[in-house]
This record gives sequence, structure tokens and C-alpha cells, in this order.
Amino acid sequence: MIHIEDILGSNFIDKIFLMPTVLGIMFIAKYMFQYYQLDQNKITAYILNSSNFALFIILLKFLFSDIDQGSPYGYLISDISLVFIAISVVYLVTPLYKNIEYEILPQFIIYYLLYLHVYGFHLRSTLLVLSGLTLFWLVIYALCNYRKVITAHYISYFFLSVFITLAAVLVAISQFHVPISYTIGIFFKILAVLVIAKVAIYLISIIALMYSDLKRDAYIDILTGTYNRKKFEDVLNEVLFSKKVPSFSIALFDIDAFKSINDNYGHLAGDYVLREISTDIRELLMQEHSNGQLFRYGGDEFFIVFRNQTGEEAYRMMTQITKNISDKEFAYNDIPFNVSISVGVAEITDEKNPKTIIDKVDKNLYVAKANGKNQVYYV
Repeated sequence: MIHIEDILGSNFIDKIFLMPTVLGIMFIAKYMFQYYQLDQNKITAYILNSSNFALFIILLKFLFSDIDQGSPYGYLISDISLVFIAISVVYLVTPLYKNIEYEILPQFIIYYLLYLHVYGFHLRSTLLVLSGLTLFWLVIYALCNYRKVITAHYISYFFLSVFITLAAVLVAISQFHVPISYTIGIFFKILAVLVIAKVAIYLISIIALMYSDLKRDAYIDILTGTYNRKKFEDVLNEVLFSKKVPSFSIALFDIDAFKSINDNYGHLAGDYVLREISTDIRELLMQEHSNGQLFRYGGDEFFIVFRNQTGEEAYRMMTQITKNISDKEFAYNDIPFNVSISVGVAEITDEKNPKTIIDKVDKNLYVAKANGKNQVYYV
């Protein structure tokens, strides 16, 4: 008679709860590689990510063995199915990039060398182990190259479970007799973890989408549809301390005689002007691929942050924007009128104080207005 413990194995739940913890450590390490830009070189990135993967597997295997002391299948082969499924989950959730499937290969080589050290060389066992590892790598290859198709259907998880089970059994039978209960247990363990992973990924994606929507709403100016002051402050702090943005330029502009527009044509006309200018500038920034990001700071004041752009480049872009606005004929309630803007531009290289930066570009805007408006000032 087969019991549930025979199918899932002892301490299955304990091992399942260990996986997210160890996975979290692995992803923190990957984030640190990216944050400190240690993965810019392809060879260095491969070595770091492969080593990170190896440490992840070793730690997981050590914890599994500590939970299941005295396993009849030996240290190298016991829980091989859970190690396989943990690796599969990594490839299900990690962001994909070119050749990511090859990062696991050094671990396979290390595993086989340890296998030879423990069990010695026998042609039959070598063929079985290498067949199991090859089959599992083909599963990883499929996950990396066809993940969107695979994750779209639950039936795909069934077939994944079959192939991973077969890979684990091939490794196990290289040294041990594997009863039917063990094979069934491997399959159901793998299927259970894959289904849990799919549900978890789905729930996380919903939460992430809701958070993204809330964050977007908190960062969007309702009137103009562009980013607001809060977003500007966050972005400014981000670029000031980003290793990927060694320098940037910033523009501050406001609408010339905006109060007169409100007084002469009404506040709805003023709203119309703000929306039109915001839309036109966003479209032009995208067309010119200028790395410019528009923010409404308040009233008729707007900032544009140009990542990795010199002051001269930002000046030329703002000169074009200023000309486009002054050449455009605005009309509200069939009443035509002209609009112009004044702009201050500053290039930021070493300054790290947001207030100092805003004061600097604000002074340049003041000079543009003092010089007659409808122009850009940059020194």
C-alpha cells in the first residue's frame, strides 16, 4: 500500500518552504551584480551568474540533506528532483536574456565530477547520469526559449513534470533501484511545485499590476497627463545617484503671460494650453529620441530631465520646442491666439543637491524672461 509520504517524500512541506528563501538570496545577489554594474562584461557576467547559481544549488542541497539525514539514496542523488525543480522555477521567474540557459552547464560539470569521485566510473552509470542531465538541460532550454508558450497552458506543466521526472529517475537509477512509489513521488512533487509556482507568479503579476497602476496614478498630473512634481522629485534623486547617468541636463520653462491667457480667454482656455503644450512636447521628445522626460511642476511651470545629454544638446532641443510652440496657432472656442515659453537650461555633472540644481536652472529661466521671453537661456 502506497502512503502519501511515499508519494511526496518525508519533510516535503519543509523543503518547499525553504525554496523561496534560498531563491530570494540568489536574486538579491543578482540585483547586487546589476546595481554595482559587475555584469557589464559578458564573461564576467557569465562567471558571476554561474557562481551564484552554483552557490544556490549547494546551499539548497545542504539544507535538504540536513532535513533528511541518512537518506538511502546518498548525498548526491537524494532530492535530485527537488533540486531540478528549484532550478526550473528559477528559469520560470527570472528575467530572460541571451544565452541564460548556458549558465547552468558549469554546475552539471561539477556535479558529474563529484559523481565520479563518489561512485567511480562505470559506462552504464555514466550514460544514465549524462542522459538525465542532458534531458534536464533540454527542459531548461525550452523554458528559456518558449517560456511564454509553456506558461500559458496548465497542460504544459504536466509535460514538464514528466520530462523532469524522467531526468531525475535516470540519475537515480544509475546507482539505486527506484521503486514505483519513488517515481510517482517525484512526478507529483514536481507537478505540485510547478502548479504552485504558476499560481504564485499569476498572483504576484496581479499585485504588481495593481501596484503599477496605483503608482502611475500617483505620478500622473490629471490635467495634462504628464508626470507630476512627485515623480520629478523621485526621478531627480534617481539620476543624481545613478551610476548609469554620470551627467544630465535639466530644463525649466513656463508659459509667457499665462495669467493673461486665463484673464482674456478663461481658465478653461488656460487648461487647454497646458494640455496642448504637454502633448506636443512629449511627442517631439519621443520623435527626437532625446532621452527627455517631461514633468509638470506646478501651475504653468514644467521641467524636462535629459539623461546623459549635454547642456548644448538640451539647449538645441529646447530651442526647437520653443520655436514649435511660438509658430503654432492655438485656438479655443474658435478664438485664435499665440503662446510662447521661456526656458532655462543647465547641465549637471557633479552637483548632488536637488535644491541647488533647481535654483541654478531657475536663475537661467529668469534671465530668459528678462531678455525678452520666448527664448532659451543656457550658460
